[in-house]
Amino acid sequence: MARWRENHPDEARTYTQKWRDEHPESIRETQIRQAARQKRLYATDAEYRAKITATNKANWNANRGIPERALQDRFATAHPTAVSMDRIRPDFYVPGEGFVEIKRAYTEPRTGWYQTSELFPGLFFPYVGRGSTRLVDAQIALQPRPLTVIVYHAATGVELCRRAFA
Repeated sequence: MARWRENHPDEARTYTQKWRDEHPESIRETQIRQAARQKRLYATDAEYRAKITATNKANWNANRGIPERALQDRFATAHPTAVSMDRIRPDFYVPGEGFVEIKRAYTEPRTGWYQTSELFPGLFFPYVGRGSTRLVDAQIALQPRPLTVIVYHAATGVELCRRAFA
């Protein structure tokens, strides 16, 4: 049978194979139609939606990292003279040294952590929206001087860098 297929390639193709070769645009349209149908089915399937929601929550929790509040508490215990400026930017005022701002970042892009900075190259901060004044560089430009920015690794809490702005 294999030798016959080699000698008669046109006859060996099935009707479906011949039709696919002659109608490539219909194949793509069928794929699009089937994908849309599958999307509609998934949108109404509660079990599937619950599975997707659980996966998304797990990814979000994995990428969330250490809360910035925990890093601020650690800084406050290490510097007892620092005055906390709760709910105000920057985070602390250290008498004789100036203001201190604490940031979290990853060293590689991750889901939700792909905002780059010109002031801190090679670090990825949480994405907060396009053109926002909440971006790291825009935030630092608006803050009082002298300012020291301390950047911690978002997952481990290890200090990555410290930069002073006069």
